[in-house]
Amino acid sequence: MIINRDLLKVKLSSEKFPIEEIQQLLDRFSKENAISQQDAHYFIFKGKIKNQAYSKEAEPIRILKKDKTIEDVVEASDQLNLKALSKSVIKYYICFPKQLLEK
Repeated sequence: MIINRDLLKVKLSSEKFPIEEIQQLLDRFSKENAISQQDAHYFIFKGKIKNQAYSKEAEPIRILKKDKTIEDVVEASDQLNLKALSKSVIKYYICFPKQLLEK
């Protein structure tokens, strides 16, 4: 797997992955490759990612109006989808070798 540079499979979910699912993958991988559970953690791991398309605090987008006033794009726009872009989205992921999918 490492010598062939096979990439890991990544599964995304809006909910946390159950510990039982991760433990099953660890058990299977350690048995199939004759490695310890501790070493299997290098190949199977989990985490979370957070994305926010627009942040008013970090880098606000400002619009210069005709009357020379500056206004934030969210306040200037009457579209609701800009407000939805400012909400943060959290996704959880699990990475594991693709060989665990084949069986």
